[in-house]
Amino acid sequence: MMRGISLFLILILLTAADLSAQRSKFGLHRIEAQFAGDAGPYLMDKSAETGVAWIIIRAHWVFIERNPPVGSVSPIPGRKSGTHAYDWSEIDAAVLAARSRGLNVALQLSKGPDWVTGAPAGCGGDLSESNDDCGLISNSKKDLFKLAWEDLCYNATLRYSSQAPYFILWNEPNLRPNFNPEKPYDNIVNEYFRLIVFPGHNGVKAANPAAGVVGPEITTLDNYWGSWRNNAVDPLLRFFGEWFDVFTIHSYNQDAFTTVSKMREVGLELVEHGWFGKKPVWLTEFNFRSGTCDLTDGQIESQLEFLYDSMDLSWWTRSFYFTLTDGGPCGFGLLRSHPISVRMQRDQRFPIPNLEKPLFQLFKNFVSANSRERRRP
Repeated sequence: MMRGISLFLILILLTAADLSAQRSKFGLHRIEAQFAGDAGPYLMDKSAETGVAWIIIRAHWVFIERNPPVGSVSPIPGRKSGTHAYDWSEIDAAVLAARSRGLNVALQLSKGPDWVTGAPAGCGGDLSESNDDCGLISNSKKDLFKLAWEDLCYNATLRYSSQAPYFILWNEPNLRPNFNPEKPYDNIVNEYFRLIVFPGHNGVKAANPAAGVVGPEITTLDNYWGSWRNNAVDPLLRFFGEWFDVFTIHSYNQDAFTTVSKMREVGLELVEHGWFGKKPVWLTEFNFRSGTCDLTDGQIESQLEFLYDSMDLSWWTRSFYFTLTDGGPCGFGLLRSHPISVRMQRDQRFPIPNLEKPLFQLFKNFVSANSRERRRP
């Protein structure tokens, strides 16, 4: 009798673990906390309503630290480039809102201010990612950049790691508008490690050794690094794999089959370099078109189903749909953009507009169906 009860309990635990893994694979990228304004609570409500387990909150360094640190440098962690005046208010609000709605948070740190990069004026606040010059880190600024970036990662981890256990370091470094350091350097992968990975990792781990370092956010576009697989994923896993607790990829393709094929290429690289089963991979941005709006909501939902059903949770553990809201009149969002900020008012004369696309409900229904108890044979 006791053996039967024990077996029953084991089955319950296995079912719960299966459900947890299934739900945990769903994520949304992203909440732009520094631009959400009054719409922030509404957007977080809608994120939670989809049923995803994870959300990425993007924190742009340029808006957190508008002015250079002051005073003398120090060996003290978090003050290696001086004394900082950070503005965390918008990130505080977003993290609190996410956690209060049961969402797990990965915090992405990116986009350095001009004073630390030497990029042309205004580049830090230009988020269109269309200007190659805005990825500049000048030689005269590199020493300051490394120290100030380590400080930022340390202080962000110290502040948020109890609520946001993972820290994504930078965004798509193999696109010039995001990372275009001044030459000379031996090669771009080593320069990326020296400027972003090494100081960022050290800052995170000094604040909390248990916090997760996430990257490199490589896009599967073949850009100025060359082949995304041969010139980015391969050398990063070969030489620097131990510096990432989670390895991340972005992929935008015309169909989910192509995206899944590229992810399986990443899996082959894990095998080749001895990381398979040891290092989880997240697809932190994906969609199936290039902004041309040539797919119906139903077609996108079918692509979503294929991608999530194709995941091998032994290594490819999470995928984050891009994105919650459209960035313009025609885009990737589950919600339509609105010309004015959504106003969260007690006065019912200012109702919240219904921004849902049909895709929102299709996505929500799919997540729900994959998070229910599965009947076992």
